[in-house]
Amino acid sequence: MEATKLINAFLQVCHNRPEVFDRTGAIAGLESMLGELDKIKQESAEDIAERIKKLCDEYPDLAEAINANRKPKPKKADDKSVDKTLDNRFTELSKVLQEIVNQSQHG
Repeated sequence: MEATKLINAFLQVCHNRPEVFDRTGAIAGLESMLGELDKIKQESAEDIAERIKKLCDEYPDLAEAINANRKPKPKKADDKSVDKTLDNRFTELSKVLQEIVNQSQHG
């Protein structure tokens, strides 16, 4: 999967299936990425894709969710509170990753 597609799939899981992070323990990986946000801002899409791949190696269920995300699935109505929690904690990380994707696709 090309770097920008992987990042976009990862972001879709963050936004649409946040329960995956709690269920798999991958929330720790997100927290680690958040702690390195200044470094991530300087990385290429390929470097960030490598970070996501490493996270997926540590949490195979996350990798499965990202791969399954290529086919959009409806969001569960009962997961709204989890969704808000994840969005609130990782909004800045999400914005940075999306900006890098946009720059990669347009420049």
